[in-house]
Amino acid sequence: MLKKEAKWLGRAIYSIPAGEVFPMLNVGSSTRYFREVKQPWLYEYILKPAGDHKHSILHTDLKAEPGVDLVGDFIDPAFLTKLSGLSIRSILCANVLEHLAEPAQFCGAMTSLLPAGGLIFLSVPHVYPYHSDPIDTRFRPDVPELAGLFPKCEIVRGQIVDCGRYISQERNPPFLFALQLLVRLLLPFYRPSRWYSASIGKLFWLFKNVSVTCAVLRKRT
Repeated sequence: MLKKEAKWLGRAIYSIPAGEVFPMLNVGSSTRYFREVKQPWLYEYILKPAGDHKHSILHTDLKAEPGVDLVGDFIDPAFLTKLSGLSIRSILCANVLEHLAEPAQFCGAMTSLLPAGGLIFLSVPHVYPYHSDPIDTRFRPDVPELAGLFPKCEIVRGQIVDCGRYISQERNPPFLFALQLLVRLLLPFYRPSRWYSASIGKLFWLFKNVSVTCAVLRKRT
């Protein structure tokens, strides 16, 4: 998640009365270390305000790692049955859909967990380089295209958020980032299937602006 993306989602979440938002399910949450150290703006703008006010956010992911509350496959009926007993009011799904071969099924599963009036807070890349995790389908929708995956929901708000130049998203100092990129360029035999995207592809994007599509959807009554 990029910093301006986190700010947009944070403003959207906390502009709505808490009773309509929490408990929230954070889908594809990754680990506590990822959320608080690797991407501290995610914690600052989205997670910390909820914790400060004792609002519940449950983190779910495929991997059993520190900070993952619920481990399971989101389209597994047994796991969905388990989640359905949690009285979730909203779902946060950030930077997940571009990594799914069948996003429509996943989106249907999310919608099914919510009551009428429940909310889904979404983000996906709009203009952004290929990034495998483990795949990237290059799904880069605008707001209506993203909402089209949720036919039982209506758009509350949505925006393509300009996040600035790609190089400005790097947390490492520019010289260190440049050194890492140079080393990767010189090692095409290391993980060759990812060499192009991790070197040439990244070099191509360095000074280009990147953006994300953010949206808030509400399940129709």
